[in-house]
Amino acid sequence: MREETINIDWFKRNILPVLTEYKVIYRFFENGDFGDVERVEFEGNGKGGTIDFWNSHWLSIHMYDYSEQNEIINILLEPNENIQKIKSFERLKELIKIN
Repeated sequence: MREETINIDWFKRNILPVLTEYKVIYRFFENGDFGDVERVEFEGNGKGGTIDFWNSHWLSIHMYDYSEQNEIINILLEPNENIQKIKSFERLKELIKIN
């Protein structure tokens, strides 16, 4: 079985449906730290964050709780860490569902 690529299209299929109560903005930046990056910005329910998908397959997930004034997630994952990427998105989904 071929390992699924974790990218912006994967995000739209697997994570975006959970973000129904969040405002979502997509941005693109060239020549970031690890190459070109597709960024997802989300905000709602007193929380917000960014997810960066680099064309070199690095991934970062950052989430902040505005009401508690603390960082909930701050992860940077290398291209070969697909299992950890899936686990990190599962954690993100759990946190999104907590209102």
